[in-house]
Amino acid sequence: MIPSALAVASNRRGACYAAAIAPDGASAVCLGRNVVLWDTARTQRLASAHPLSHPSHVAFAPSGREIAVKNTSGECAVLDATSLEVVGRLGGTEFGEGSPLAFTDDGTLIDGSWTGWLLARDVTTGEVLFREGLRRMITELTSSPDRRVFVYSEALRGADGYDAPVVRMRRWPFSAHEPVTLCESRSRVGALAVEGDLLAAVIDDELQIRSLIGGEVIARREVLPSGGRAVVWWPDTDRLLVADDGRFMLLDGSLEELWALDAEYSCDVAVSSDGTRALLACWDQSFMVKPV
Repeated sequence: MIPSALAVASNRRGACYAAAIAPDGASAVCLGRNVVLWDTARTQRLASAHPLSHPSHVAFAPSGREIAVKNTSGECAVLDATSLEVVGRLGGTEFGEGSPLAFTDDGTLIDGSWTGWLLARDVTTGEVLFREGLRRMITELTSSPDRRVFVYSEALRGADGYDAPVVRMRRWPFSAHEPVTLCESRSRVGALAVEGDLLAAVIDDELQIRSLIGGEVIARREVLPSGGRAVVWWPDTDRLLVADDGRFMLLDGSLEELWALDAEYSCDVAVSSDGTRALLACWDQSFMVKPV
């Protein structure tokens, strides 16, 4: 279904700084002080755990059986996706804080750090399968829906923020593919999302749609300097769901607004792989929405 608007199906109180929906769409995870798992249809809490202090990023494995969580120190843990019991601790404080997490199609965990490391880890053994130090901090990271293409941003840390940010694309396995530079930024690169041969990215206070083939800009829309915190494609459509500064928006392929919901502390968005529901995350609550 190609949504032209969204309807709020339910909401729950409590901090949700980062969110993820399971591959089958049946459950979702919110990160606040704790990791909270809940049923998406009934909005019923299924489990809660505190495996790490200050969790900041979360991702479901493609099997849906594991959840990877990273905190603000770079430490990663792997949780059972039903009980939230810790099934593996991967460490990571030696790499430090970094980008969001993503999984490859074969279940390898991809991570980037502000100290400049691009990592691939085996979530079963904890082994680091790939490590490349680029000497540039990796700030954002995302994967294509098939988990075979990864796009990430690199920057140098300057006195007034990030210097010379760039966006790169790389195919998995990384050992067989060199990174391809898609574009450069004047000031910052924010959220990234991939769908087909299109990249949605917040670059220099603009939300842009770019070609993954040549990198050219197809559409652009201004966002507030503090906005554009998160963006995700609605599966198999040209629709974008965006957490901007103080609101959520559904945009079409020209970046025209189709729907919006004001929310003072909007911070993250996640959509189920079948496109039947989405999770809108705020610092003080979260909303489950459905297309109409």
